[in-house]
Amino acid sequence: MANCLAGCVADYLCGTLQLPGPAGDQAESFAPWVWVSIGDGDERITVGNESFKASPNTACIKSFEAGWIDMPQMVVEIMDEEGGRMGALIDSLKKCANWVGTGTEIKFQFGWIVTTCEGDKRVIPSDEFKAIITELETSYSEGKMKHRLKCGPLNDAVEFMRENNTKGEDDKKITLEQAIENLCSLSPPIRVRYCKLQEDGSLKDVKFKWKDFGDGGPLGAWQADQQNRLSAMTKWIAPYRIDDGTQWGKGIVMMWSPTKPDELIMLQDPLPNPGEADRCGGNVSANREGSFGTYIVNGGKCSSVIEFTPSFNWQRAVGGFSSGGGTSGPANTNSNFVKNVKPESQQKDHGEHAGMQQETTITQQSWDAYGPKNAYKEAMKSEIAHVKAGRVTAVDNAAVEADLRILGDPRPQFCGVTACRNISIVAINPFHIQGGANEGCGDWLAQPMCNNVLSNNLWMVMGINHSIKEGSYTTTLKLSLAAPGIEPEKTAPLGGDGANGYKPENTCP
Repeated sequence: MANCLAGCVADYLCGTLQLPGPAGDQAESFAPWVWVSIGDGDERITVGNESFKASPNTACIKSFEAGWIDMPQMVVEIMDEEGGRMGALIDSLKKCANWVGTGTEIKFQFGWIVTTCEGDKRVIPSDEFKAIITELETSYSEGKMKHRLKCGPLNDAVEFMRENNTKGEDDKKITLEQAIENLCSLSPPIRVRYCKLQEDGSLKDVKFKWKDFGDGGPLGAWQADQQNRLSAMTKWIAPYRIDDGTQWGKGIVMMWSPTKPDELIMLQDPLPNPGEADRCGGNVSANREGSFGTYIVNGGKCSSVIEFTPSFNWQRAVGGFSSGGGTSGPANTNSNFVKNVKPESQQKDHGEHAGMQQETTITQQSWDAYGPKNAYKEAMKSEIAHVKAGRVTAVDNAAVEADLRILGDPRPQFCGVTACRNISIVAINPFHIQGGANEGCGDWLAQPMCNNVLSNNLWMVMGINHSIKEGSYTTTLKLSLAAPGIEPEKTAPLGGDGANGYKPENTCP
């Protein structure tokens, strides 16, 4: 193989250089596989001709797709020659919002079978996933039946359920975390994890220390107010933030586990505070495992990249990410419009009128916890912290975003939460014929070699999608890049300080 670290590649190297082949494997044959198991039985439907052994070769998987940002979704198409699986699928379909009964789960796993010329075989598997079947579509075509299953976490079940419970009482108050756990213990039960991102990209269960309130959070009587479970918890959390030892504090982003349908993750904002990012961004560095590594676009034999499609839209991000002011809530005696609540870089770059107006409602709990003089100020600080944390999953509001489609990769790092994990991209400009050297035939070259706009150490991975169909397996990474004037200040390069990125002109007046 050619020297893959030649030229400008070394300038953007962050983490391991990702070579072609599944997980960098070199072999003569790669075959994708996937299996699903429906209900509480052990029967597996696969892509092979031994699929569904209870009735051999009558049902197999036609296509499979699983992806997530903050909430996983899976779609699988099953070809059923005899129609014998129809009853089992209907039986497994979730029908009652507050009941998760036997047979409603679907399990699945996917990966590669690697074979060498010597006949040696090994399997590269993904983690094992579980989901809830939420929708079934069936069609008849060419004498066969095709079933299309849509699956996901318990979000669909709890989204339409309205809760009218009060957790705690005025004379017997409970902590915020106790209220959350009590609410989530209702049917269908949800397991709540309080987590912090580690340097290797894994999640660690921690005890949150709430700013000004310590373990468990503030005391109160918590009303659900006929909202669904997640909306009620979002409202409860909004006025408070996590104490990370800094003056800012940290917000929280809620996301469903990709592999467990009943697990809700409360993740402390993994984005770095000002001045904390290192060369490879946030919580990772060049010699740590937290980075997804370095991929070369247009790298030939040095790359497993199939397609890279970036887009740029500053105006969308200004409108979507800015927090342009606050309007006082019903419990606040000061009804004046509050200015200067945007992050400092946005205030400098766009002025006080850019972005959306944000209404901050002072809840009874925050009024009691902070007192009349500080309730509004502290609630606003907390909401700004939560807006910042939400950028981990707000890919639709990114000024610079991209899809990176690579050869399918089922390794564990591509099966978990992606929050604030970075990837380095080296984009090689297209090769072309130029000049009259080489006896008048010209040279096959790229000038300049690296595209300095798209090459960057700090592309952030927002989400992952795995797709297996028609004998192919690809993984698509949803990426975003911090844009000057939106997240870092307008004098910073694309990706922020340490990104080795391009500095665009005319960012702001």
